[in-house]
Amino acid sequence: MDKNVVILNFSPRIDGNCGKISDFLFDFHNRTNVSAYHIDFTPCRGCNYECLTPGAVCPLVDQQQKDIMQAACDADLVYFIVPNFCGYPCTNYFAFNERKVGFFNGDRALTQKYMSIEKKFIVVSNTEGDNFRNALQQQTSTEPEILYLKTGKYKKRSTAGDILDSQEAVADLTAFLEK
Repeated sequence: MDKNVVILNFSPRIDGNCGKISDFLFDFHNRTNVSAYHIDFTPCRGCNYECLTPGAVCPLVDQQQKDIMQAACDADLVYFIVPNFCGYPCTNYFAFNERKVGFFNGDRALTQKYMSIEKKFIVVSNTEGDNFRNALQQQTSTEPEILYLKTGKYKKRSTAGDILDSQEAVADLTAFLEK
């Protein structure tokens, strides 16, 4: 049985390195049972903390966000592709994490289901460390499995969107996916 795979791309650029990695993952899984989403959520603001009030509805969670979160909850494997902005995950990642609270709204069973789903994290970054590990830990009940694709290691510029032109980067990504 093929796994139900969800790919979450957090880059604000659709055709950059993260978008190309998303396409690679799609092909890696033979485009079977794979859903890919470009995450571009509005950060929390202007509410009365409805997400923390049992039974209340977050006024910012729209149907598209619900569909993405439900897809992640129903997956066997979820990939997070996250770019590094100033040493931290980009804003889209943090907005997703905020909206997650509104989606789960105290539903412990659904939260536990989501937290237990297998997840792999691919970070496009020239740094690595505690900032990402701590942020990504909020998505899983186990130690996050993270691959740092460092554009400098592959002699690429992060803004050029060409990291997968490096055979070494493709080999590192493939090895990470196969373990």
